[in-house]
Amino acid sequence: MNTVAPRPVNVLLGLSSSALSLDDLRELGVRRVSVGSSLARTALGGFLQAASALRQDDPSFAKEAAPFATINDLFKAGQ
Repeated sequence: MNTVAPRPVNVLLGLSSSALSLDDLRELGVRRVSVGSSLARTALGGFLQAASALRQDDPSFAKEAAPFATINDLFKAGQ
């Protein structure tokens, strides 16, 4: 990171080849981590797993669903 100092370094999180933790990146001098499309791809991955389970007549995926109370709390004013 010394070659780009003092400019901040940004890292895109969620690439399958990345083996570094956030602590590792921090120690390397990374000042900002972007999630890019990883949150959307994670959600889509969960959806695809649930759809696959449904095709196999397995409704057990529903145990992993976020409770309605948790979702409602996210939409409360000021949150």
